[in-house]
Amino acid sequence: MIFVLFALAGVYTIAKSSKDKAPQSLGPSSAQDNTPVLNGPLLPSLRVHPIARLYKELNLTPRRMTPAVIASIVSTLCNLLSPLSIGLILHTVVAGRNSILSRLGIVTLRSQILTLGAVALAAQAADLLLEYYQRKKWREISRSLEHDLRLKTVAHVQRLDLAYIENQRSGQLKSVIAGDTTQVNRFFESGVDEIMRMTMTFVIVGAVFFALAPSLALLALLPQPLLLWGFRHIQRRIGPRYQELGEKTDEFGHLLTNNLAGLTTVKSFTAEDYEVERMANASEAVRRVNVEAVDTSAFYSYLMRMMLLGTSIVILTLTSLFVVVEALSFAAFIVITYFTMTFIQTTRRLDESYDLYKRTIASIERIFQLLDTEIAIPTGRRRLPLKHVRGDITFDHVIFEYNPSVKVLTGISLHANSQETLAIVGVTGSGKTTLVKLLLRFYDVNAGAIRLDGVNIRELSIQDLRNAIGLVSQDAYLFHGTVYDNIVYGRRTASFDEVVMAARLAEAHDFIEQLPEGYRTVVGERGEKLSGGQRQRLSIARAVLKAPPILILDEATSALDYETEAAIQRSFQRLSAHRTTIIISHRLSTVRHADRIYVMDAGKVHEQGNHTELLDQDGIYANLWRMQTGDVFSDKDAVIE
Repeated sequence: MIFVLFALAGVYTIAKSSKDKAPQSLGPSSAQDNTPVLNGPLLPSLRVHPIARLYKELNLTPRRMTPAVIASIVSTLCNLLSPLSIGLILHTVVAGRNSILSRLGIVTLRSQILTLGAVALAAQAADLLLEYYQRKKWREISRSLEHDLRLKTVAHVQRLDLAYIENQRSGQLKSVIAGDTTQVNRFFESGVDEIMRMTMTFVIVGAVFFALAPSLALLALLPQPLLLWGFRHIQRRIGPRYQELGEKTDEFGHLLTNNLAGLTTVKSFTAEDYEVERMANASEAVRRVNVEAVDTSAFYSYLMRMMLLGTSIVILTLTSLFVVVEALSFAAFIVITYFTMTFIQTTRRLDESYDLYKRTIASIERIFQLLDTEIAIPTGRRRLPLKHVRGDITFDHVIFEYNPSVKVLTGISLHANSQETLAIVGVTGSGKTTLVKLLLRFYDVNAGAIRLDGVNIRELSIQDLRNAIGLVSQDAYLFHGTVYDNIVYGRRTASFDEVVMAARLAEAHDFIEQLPEGYRTVVGERGEKLSGGQRQRLSIARAVLKAPPILILDEATSALDYETEAAIQRSFQRLSAHRTTIIISHRLSTVRHADRIYVMDAGKVHEQGNHTELLDQDGIYANLWRMQTGDVFSDKDAVIE
């Protein structure tokens, strides 16, 4: 505050010494010229929808922002105090005993100059300390924003329906969650402070110019309408380019993710050069759009800078003429010259700050586009405690389609009694796995109903519904971590002994013990360090540990050798005890002991009964059985799941 009062006193003193008339020659004041420019383009932009919504969504209260904002403002004031100190020293040398300091009791010229020098030195020291403090505070805010935004987007993606996730490129979602949130962090760490400093500089320089040479400052307003129009034109041209840049970056990220995930396939088909060419083309598209966006932004920014620098040259020229005709004091001339040079240095950062700002706006819009995606499958409100689940499942005339042109299920009706083992078999594309997705409410039925214990699953809490079901799918997904981590994922409060017991039931304990570090062995991303059969057994162990009242085995033994499958089938009796079990398999030997078997084809149930009854019907099931046991070989039935 002392420095601010000192600065105001300095401006008043120098202005008073020059108040003898400033001719009304044309020549815009550099400071006031740029004030409207940044007040126009940047500060109003901070109040546009994306930034305003960001403040609201993340609860950026004044309490969080005020320390950093005040530090930036005061630091800028201290930085601009040096030229005022120089002007006051010159004024003191000229005015002598009539200077403002002499009226404050500092009489001798030497003491006045030393005082002014000490104030200038203190201002610079304060500027350095405040700059460190404000950078620290902005860094804390930016890191917090990045963290909150990332958690918010991750949490929202977890709640989105599977249909939306499957229709998105994995690279696109990762780009929003990781890349766009990082862009917001960059802007708040350095961009906001830079914009505030530039704005404060332009406002203060403009105010000083009005105090020292009002006529020049007023004339400086003349080019402002043109500058504002130019800025609006820039906004319309650059915005879409940065949106396109985000899309191209997503495409490259998606391509790279697929390449790394499928590197074994790439190498087996000797497609390395082809993949490099594809990624080179995608990367070139990113480079091209990025260059176009930056070039467009830089072109218009340079035009604006040329206008502003031209204004500065006019100011310096007219200010020199004012001094020659003694319409302006030499001290005022020094202050204006210094502030003009400060203005020129500031305009050099304008295009960089604006580019950072536009990139951030595009990133915020992409983040909120994701956050605004509605959850298509809302949870029901009816709670279903796990201990109350009986496991009675009914599909009542269920109709479902992934898209309007193709119906996957057409009036499916089936029933599984509590603690019954039910099997579903059929050729590829008959809709077996779709039934599982509907039961778990990854999708909702188009017509009909699915009931659990007599209650429509739409009415149930999704979390309670899925907690009641253990799923082992054909694609056994393992997370990067240890064997223990992947099994205990089924019930994260389980003890180590319970994990071992689940592994034994899944016939996995023996091979786990032979691994280098046993249960602490890292399996790699997606379990790449294990064989397909080993991954499958860990997946079964994970589901067993969950101890659900309903167990679904969707081609759970498809990746196992016959010996291991036979061992797991012996365990199925124990796994199926006291719970409802649904088995989907193309190996009929796996389902022959089921209480009831449904045979599906083209989205309909064609046959049902136990193994013996279906063989007696001599239909689809009997034909598949004969084919698999070697009695009959039929090309027509060769393609099955």
